[in-house]
Amino acid sequence: LASETFEREKDLALIENVNTLLDQVNGALAKIAANTYGICDACGAQIPETRLRALPYATICVSCQSRYED
Repeated sequence: LASETFEREKDLALIENVNTLLDQVNGALAKIAANTYGICDACGAQIPETRLRALPYATICVSCQSRYED
C-alpha cells in the first residue's frame, strides 16, 4: 500500500510539473503574439538572448530573478 501511495504521489507531482511548464510555454507564446517576448516583466529591460535560449519561457531578467531569490 505504501508503495502504491508513493507512486501515485510521484505521478501527481510529475503531472503538476508538466502542467506548470505548459503554462509557462503558453505564456511565452502569448508574449510572442503580443510582441512583448523577451522583455522583463519586472523592470522592462530586454532579457538577454542567452537567457532566452536556456529558458525560452523566462519572463524576468537574471538581475530581477536574483533579487526574487534573495
